[in-house]
Amino acid sequence: MRAQLAADAEVLSAGRRDAGKRLAREVSESLKKLDLPHARLEVALEPVDRADAMPCAATGAESVELRFSANAGEAPRALRKVASGGELSRVFLALKNALRTSERGAVLVFDEVDAGIGGRAADRVGALLAELGAAHQVLCITHWPQIAAAAAVQLRVVKRTQAGRTHTRVERLGPEERVEELARMAGGARVGDATRAHARELLRGAARSRSKGTAPPPRG
Repeated sequence: MRAQLAADAEVLSAGRRDAGKRLAREVSESLKKLDLPHARLEVALEPVDRADAMPCAATGAESVELRFSANAGEAPRALRKVASGGELSRVFLALKNALRTSERGAVLVFDEVDAGIGGRAADRVGALLAELGAAHQVLCITHWPQIAAAAAVQLRVVKRTQAGRTHTRVERLGPEERVEELARMAGGARVGDATRAHARELLRGAARSRSKGTAPPPRG
C-alpha cells in the first residue's frame, strides 16, 4: 500500500510541476499586458511533513504556493505577503483568464483592478474582463471609461443627502445615460461634445471587439 501511495503521489507531483509551469507562463504573459511588464508568477511546490514513514501527506508530497514579483531584480515571494491591492486584483484577473475554461458560472468581483494603470492597460483590462464575462458573472468597480465601456451592463452608484440622512442608490444606465456617464468619467464634471463623441467611440469599439470574437459577449 505504501508503494502504491508513493507511485500515486509521484503522478500527482509530476502533474503539478507541468501544470504549474504552464500556468505561471500564461499568467506572467497576461500581466505584461496589464501594465506589469516585469511581473512574474511562480508556482512553488514545497515538501510537506509526512507522518509515520508515509511517502506523502493527505494532499500529496508537497504543498502549492503562488509566488510573485512585480519588479525586475526581485525574487518572487509569497503572493499573499507582497502584492498590493491593485497588483493582487490584476494577478487574480490573469489567473481567472488562464483558467476560464476549467470552470463556469462563478461570480467574480474586481475592486481596484485599475489601480495604477494607464489608458492602454485599461483597454486590455476591459477586454480581459469581457472575455471572462462569457463564462462567469463579472462585477467590476472602476473609474476608467475604457473598462466600463466593455461591460454589458453599467451601473452608477449615487449618494444623496435627504432630510439629514445619507442615502446610496445603484442605478442601471440606459444607452444615452451610459454615454453621459462615460463622458463624465473621461472628462470630469464638464461634459462637452468632444467627450460625448469619445464615449460613443468607446462603446462602438467594445461592440466591434465582441462582434469580431476578440472578446466574447459578456454576461455582466
